[in-house]
Amino acid sequence: FALSALFVSLCALDAGGSAPFLVAALGYAGAALVSHRMPTAGGQPRALKKVAQRAAVRPDVLLLWLASTLYGAAHGLFDVYFGPVARALPGVPAQLIGTVWGVGVLCEVVVVWFMPRVLSGRATPWVLPGAAAVAVLRWWLLAHAETSRELLLNALLHGITFGAWYLAYVH
Repeated sequence: FALSALFVSLCALDAGGSAPFLVAALGYAGAALVSHRMPTAGGQPRALKKVAQRAAVRPDVLLLWLASTLYGAAHGLFDVYFGPVARALPGVPAQLIGTVWGVGVLCEVVVVWFMPRVLSGRATPWVLPGAAAVAVLRWWLLAHAETSRELLLNALLHGITFGAWYLAYVH
């Protein structure tokens, strides 16, 4: 994710738009360095390293990493531009933007809480493509939003897509 955030910061099209991505990239890179220096919890580090090296070249793992990087870049763009786009809508009070963010986060929590029960014991190859399809709808709705109600719907869809993507990635 740090590399995708850094890439987006280098490609930012507007003046000053790269700063949030650069900060995110540096934060994630710093966290990676700090966690790399932490002592291991015992066990067989060499055996784990071999397993990780084998997994890192599997086509399904590479595709998952690529999909996650692309989704992470899109999610970061949404986070950066949602507030300014929402604020530019006529008749949308500035106070609503925080409420919309809160509704989105609440929806993420609900999805993360209940989705594992729904997915329990089932094949889940549809979750990541489904989250991507809902994200496309979310972006389209944001591009055409004109009312507070449409922004709230967008927040619900954002919560669903982020929660589903996260669970697909860790599942």
